[in-house]
Amino acid sequence: MAAAARLVGLALTLSLIFIPSTAAQCTALVRIPRTYQNNGQYQAEIDLVLVNTGSSYSAGGQSLYVSNPNYLQLISTSGWSGSGSGGSVSGTVQLGGGLANGGSVSVNMVVAGSSPQNFFPRSVSFGGRSCHIQQTR
Repeated sequence: MAAAARLVGLALTLSLIFIPSTAAQCTALVRIPRTYQNNGQYQAEIDLVLVNTGSSYSAGGQSLYVSNPNYLQLISTSGWSGSGSGGSVSGTVQLGGGLANGGSVSVNMVVAGSSPQNFFPRSVSFGGRSCHIQQTR
């Protein structure tokens, strides 16, 4: 009985000491070079540089998900294929030779939104990994 209690205590102590890393394994560098009005809709060009800060991505298609409640519709893409409405866009980025740690891939999109001032992504994930989001010029 005493040995079992010590094991439970040890397990609790170890679980308090070992905290898994929640650091993002991807960084999304975001640049919004232009916002404008087109046919009564607010639109923005959004450039994303997706930087791998974790283990390598394999060659082939990797998922991309970008969200912001302001997003009404995905108008066009470059460097990936996607669709979206109602606050999020998603699709696939093709990686020909994979993407090692420190490597990056650039993609672009034009989205329509409900406001001209709120196009910065709230969340970005790439290849199933949550990305740290950083504004760039």
